[in-house]
Amino acid sequence: MVYEIKTEFDNFDRLENQITEYYRAFNHVAIVTHEKM
Repeated sequence: MVYEIKTEFDNFDRLENQITEYYRAFNHVAIVTHEKM
């Protein structure tokens, strides 16, 4: 399992590609975001 953490200073521009890459190595992917996202 892997966690991708997005803070209020991040954006979602690369997230789709990041998720795709994570699933190549991990069975489970969790995205954790700041409440303002």
